[in-house]
Amino acid sequence: MGRWYPAAWRCAVIVPSAVLAPLAVPGPATVVAAVVVICWSGVELTFFRHRPEKVLAVDVALVVAVCLTAPLTSSFEALVDATSWVVVVASITIVCCQPYTRMVAGTVAAACMTSAFVLGGWFAEPQRAVETVPLACWLFAEGLLCRWLYWLLRRGARIADDLTEEMSARRTEASAAAALRAGRREHLAALHDTAAATLLMVGLGVPSRTWVRRQAARDLRVLRGVDVADPSADLRTLLAEVCGDVAVFVPPDGGAPVNSGQAEAVTGATAEALANVARHAGGVTARVTLTGCARSGFTVRIEDHGKGFDPGAVHEQKRGVSESIIGRMAAVGGTATIQSAVGHGTTVTLRLPGTAGERVEAPRMVTGLRHAVLGLSAAGLFGVYLPPLLLSGRPSVTEMAAFALMAAALGAAAVRIWRGHRGFPWLSLLVVLIADVIVVVVVPTSALIGHSNWAYPAGGMLGVVLLIDRGLPPLTGFLVLHNVVSLVPVFVDGGPERAVALGTWAIIVMGLEIGIAGIAIALLGVRARAAAAVAEQDRLRTREVVHTQLAADRRARYAELAETVVPLLGGLAANRLDPSAPAVRQACAREAGRLRRLFAEADDVAEPLLHELRACADVAARRGIGVSLAVCGTSFELSAQERRALTDPVLAVLAAATGDSRIAVTVMADSVTVSVVAEVPPGAEFVMGSRDEGWGAARLGWRRRGSSVWLEATLDRPSP
Repeated sequence: MGRWYPAAWRCAVIVPSAVLAPLAVPGPATVVAAVVVICWSGVELTFFRHRPEKVLAVDVALVVAVCLTAPLTSSFEALVDATSWVVVVASITIVCCQPYTRMVAGTVAAACMTSAFVLGGWFAEPQRAVETVPLACWLFAEGLLCRWLYWLLRRGARIADDLTEEMSARRTEASAAAALRAGRREHLAALHDTAAATLLMVGLGVPSRTWVRRQAARDLRVLRGVDVADPSADLRTLLAEVCGDVAVFVPPDGGAPVNSGQAEAVTGATAEALANVARHAGGVTARVTLTGCARSGFTVRIEDHGKGFDPGAVHEQKRGVSESIIGRMAAVGGTATIQSAVGHGTTVTLRLPGTAGERVEAPRMVTGLRHAVLGLSAAGLFGVYLPPLLLSGRPSVTEMAAFALMAAALGAAAVRIWRGHRGFPWLSLLVVLIADVIVVVVVPTSALIGHSNWAYPAGGMLGVVLLIDRGLPPLTGFLVLHNVVSLVPVFVDGGPERAVALGTWAIIVMGLEIGIAGIAIALLGVRARAAAAVAEQDRLRTREVVHTQLAADRRARYAELAETVVPLLGGLAANRLDPSAPAVRQACAREAGRLRRLFAEADDVAEPLLHELRACADVAARRGIGVSLAVCGTSFELSAQERRALTDPVLAVLAAATGDSRIAVTVMADSVTVSVVAEVPPGAEFVMGSRDEGWGAARLGWRRRGSSVWLEATLDRPSP
């Protein structure tokens, strides 16, 4: 549209004025000139896109010819009052040629056309030719202002491009960080639902050997699956696989496309909810229902009519609901609600947001145009219209009050643009219309047709400034109302003899307003397409970063678990280890505690050491062992490795404990000590395996007295 638009704009303005020309000044010369101009407009529309420079050269030559022959096609009064079709042709051509010429060429072209306009006036009335000079100066200034407008527009577009690139980089960084956090939480939740749950069940001595073998094999597949999922998935297919034979699945009619993160979150949360049904509901079958669409969002309901429970009574260390269901959904922007009561079953509702409310912030490509039009309005109001108004001897106090209202509306528009207000400018538009009404009422009809009517062009341009980024309907509505208020009373009072002059004057004024509005609307379309392209670029860039980092993160986590958890699960899956053997149960309880500590490390809490110790104690508590925690002092900041050096000994003792245990944390000015006292049967070992050396700088001390074991780990604070 960029190359074709100036030609279309020029033709849309010139053709109506050429049609009206023979009505204003009947005669063969006017008809011939009008026909030539209209025919050339058709040629221009055809060739302007391919040869704009040559077409513009012919445009300038044609306008010069029209201006020089003005005595044959127009009256002198119409030339002076700006109600002649010659003024229309000259004005729109001067404006349209500026974006497609260099500064010198555009200025020379404008000077040639305005000089020809003055010469045409001199040919018509040599004694009064000077009266055409003010309008000629305005036509030349209009070209300069258009050149300035075009410069501001391009400058604003360059600034917008720079800001867009900067914002795009920031959005990518923020989106990648959020996606990484969500991906890590999802992986931790998957570990909770698989390896941690299996090891805990073995440590508790609950499951059968067949169940353990099957679950351990599944858990190994999850741990070894370090690759990140495909970017999109069908939620309907994935939920059908999750439900399998353990639940009744009610799918929607069509597919359910979601991104991979959302798919993992929903399927993981659904699997955890179904696992809870199998463990706690009392043997009932759950019903899983998927509804919704991509635009409105998807909803998954997992319902059972089992025993139910009291959600408020769930301990804070129980992560099955808080992390595996609620946390999973929150990480991908969704929600999870759980409704249950003892004896009345449980309903878990998972909701994913749709795309209907998504908005892409586009680069502000219209900002430069809006600033330029504001400057053009200010220049016209104070530089073009105010001096003649003051020198005319016509203005009354009421008319000057109307001018003050228009100036106030212009100032309000400047403030709105500067502060970035987004509300609809009702008050400013009302002020403009009030000023229009005042001028129509107090100014004589003869002064309302032509260049002496300052309110009509100033009010229309202000409307463009205020509504330039609101789209076509609001701007069209205001311009129609503005024209009705400003022109209809003049047409009624002036009669048919003034209709042609009024129409020509309206074409001159509205041509510039509609042209600028058209540019704005085109830019809005470009802005939307550019925004979509930027958003897609951000999405692809974020996907690449997240894919790489998540895969590396999962490989690192697998390497960390490969020394302890993976051998245990491998032995259980291959039936090499007996899950009922005390040593195996103790090792599984220890590694289940380590996994729960790993989950706790991902939480954002004020006292991470205490939070992780409580997570370690939770596994012992599930085995029926009471664990108390006492704290003396406030811990200073410790790294994850340092906290592990303090909690690993506690995990080892608690895994071997058979009776109540006590954990004490003592914080001194230069050290942190974690001690544990537990009942451990004689002969039972509480070793760390290959990770004993991971205690780092922690100093370890322990002693046994009968069945009671005391162990202490101390970490010295480094000197500042």
